[in-house]
Amino acid sequence: MNASPTGTTFTIATGTHRRQSVIPKSGMTFVGEPGAVLDGELITPYAFNGRSKAAGVKIRGLKITRYAPPHQDGAILGQDGKWKTQNWVVEDCEISYNQLAGGGGMGVKLGNGMIVRNNHLHHNDQYGVGGAAADVLVEGNEISFNNWRNVHPRHVAGGTKFVATTGLVVRDNYVHDNEGSGIWTDIGNQGALIEGNRVEKNQRQGIMHEIGHEIVIRNNVVRNNGFDPDLGNWLYGAGILIAHSDGAEVYGNLVEDNWNGIAGIQQNRGDSQLRDLWVHDNTIRMKRGFTGVAGGTSRFDPYNANNRFDRNTYYLGGAGKYFKWKKSRTEQEWRSLGMDRNGTFLR
Repeated sequence: MNASPTGTTFTIATGTHRRQSVIPKSGMTFVGEPGAVLDGELITPYAFNGRSKAAGVKIRGLKITRYAPPHQDGAILGQDGKWKTQNWVVEDCEISYNQLAGGGGMGVKLGNGMIVRNNHLHHNDQYGVGGAAADVLVEGNEISFNNWRNVHPRHVAGGTKFVATTGLVVRDNYVHDNEGSGIWTDIGNQGALIEGNRVEKNQRQGIMHEIGHEIVIRNNVVRNNGFDPDLGNWLYGAGILIAHSDGAEVYGNLVEDNWNGIAGIQQNRGDSQLRDLWVHDNTIRMKRGFTGVAGGTSRFDPYNANNRFDRNTYYLGGAGKYFKWKKSRTEQEWRSLGMDRNGTFLR
């Protein structure tokens, strides 16, 4: 590879290739034959390291396993604190069991314009995929059983974690059984779209947008998330949770049998504010828990910040209060507050 020019295509032969680490040149393509495995043997940090800032690299059809990326890095490394790759494609790969002895790392750490498509990202030490980048597409992947060793607290590990992205699209993934949240955008994400995903049986939130800005969360199926006993009885553990963020629109989702339904919360997180939340046209099935808004600080009152729910259909359990707005509310009290005036409530 070092002797080859930019734009070269390499075929990785069937078999196990041990402790290989590639620093690709721009335009290079790496294609695995069936059964081609890159095995870091829990020693080599990176399978593909983008420190050359190569652009347009393609990685396809490989099993990438047992690399040892440092904490918050990935076996495929698209960025560090000083550089980011451009327009890489990672597709049709199995990326698994990447871990550092003391705890660290994920399957793929994103670069700008990266496409992560149709991969199986499972049993990685911290996240399946994550990072801080612009114009990223994460599509058609199965993302499961990450943070499987429970080395990391579940509030810093799980299926995914995206930070300070712009133009992020997370579409048509199956995200399940992760020890932590399933799909998580945290700190400064703007203009994200999360759509068409199936998000099931993650220990914490199914989908969580935290300390961020405009996002659309639509047409997802979100089931059986949030049953981590460490979460307590507040609105954490929701199928969809918007935390201290402005401009979120949540619609067309099926949110079923999670610890809580669809929730917005406000805590003291600097200048971050839960405002202009628009939750509409969802189907929410709750045998327990709450949908609604909770919290507030001396700096900011989320109950007077254009946070709205309407045209949602609720399937509720037995008699009880299933809504939060400062305190627990019946559906009649919820509607009297101006919420879901055009909603449907079924028991």
